Amino acid sequence: MSTVIHNLPETSAPLGPVEYLDLTWEERCKPRRKFVTTSGTELALSLNRGTILKEGMIVYNAPERTVIVRAKSESVFAIKPINSLQFCQVAHNLGNWHRSLQVTDDAVLTHGDDPLAHWLRKYHIEFAVDNRPYEPNLCSHAHD
Repeated sequence: MSTVIHNLPETSAPLGPVEYLDLTWEERCKPRRKFVTTSGTELALSLNRGTILKEGMIVYNAPERTVIVRAKSESVFAIKPINSLQFCQVAHNLGNWHRSLQVTDDAVLTHGDDPLAHWLRKYHIEFAVDNRPYEPNLCSHAHD
């Protein structure tokens, strides 16, 4: 039987033994489904639409268990612009294609596919397929 979670807990201090939900970016964007923790506990999330689960969030907190979200490693393109012009071209085009991205110290990460690989090769922008946790930078503002 699953534990159904409708609201995220207010507290950030774990109350019980810690279990983890290892989720990809796509899974963290769909909080209306069933998941299984690393300890085998089945959870059914039914959170508000638009809720995005982030690394370190506590989704369940009770004396019997505390469940914390972890960003699961997944296949991403690690794009390595050589200068600020390339960086701006990459960010601009990913935005135009409505793709999320994560800026790290060593690369720009995004989900990759053949059209993106073709575009990067065409403009001689270095990239590699990598397996990392993906946590896009979502700091944009809503259009008023």
